[in-house]
Amino acid sequence: CITCDAVARSFIKCTKGHTGYFACDFCTQKGVRVGKVATFPECNAIERTDRSFRNQENEEHHNSISPFTCLRIDMIQDFPFDFMHQVNNINTLSCSNEQ
Repeated sequence: CITCDAVARSFIKCTKGHTGYFACDFCTQKGVRVGKVATFPECNAIERTDRSFRNQENEEHHNSISPFTCLRIDMIQDFPFDFMHQVNNINTLSCSNEQ
């Protein structure tokens, strides 16, 4: 398991940054810009897999080939969200559901 923040994760995986339209590491949906923030509101988007990542099936997600693809790791499941963003997302969701 490789834990890093969103900026480091996109850097070492050679993918779009966290504000990009195809930046979601776990699904293939195109983000929606809300102000200065890219959001990924679709709940039933096609999931990204290790195979689809390595084959670069969603070209808009990739900047180049990650050196980590040489390792025997799952390029999706072995890069979980970092703790800070999991906690912040839960707090944001619970606050937005209360309104």
